[in-house]
Amino acid sequence: MFEIRKVNPNEVDEALNLALEVFMEFEAPDYKPEGVETFKRFISDEKLIQSFKSKTSPLYAAFDNGKIIGLIGMRENKSHINLVFVKKEYHRKGIATGIFPIFAFRFTPGKPRAFRDNA
Repeated sequence: MFEIRKVNPNEVDEALNLALEVFMEFEAPDYKPEGVETFKRFISDEKLIQSFKSKTSPLYAAFDNGKIIGLIGMRENKSHINLVFVKKEYHRKGIATGIFPIFAFRFTPGKPRAFRDNA
């Protein structure tokens, strides 16, 4: 069983490193070099990092023995999911599926809401 919860400020760097690692392995091969650089700039943007650390942008993760194995993040205005990544060895084990209902419930109490993910 995995623990699913909001990422603490001291865990944000670990979460974003996982996102970059998974992106580079699974997404980057299909992107042009400019697209890869755009993602790298996005994931290392200080404003993004601070919005996660200050918890103004939601960032939830699944943990296995204290290590982040998957995550879902959202823009500060809560209108767009901007990160969904799961560590390679945990693919196809329901990690993102497990995070999403907890994440969605937090932002849709009692009312349906559409989420967008441009992945």
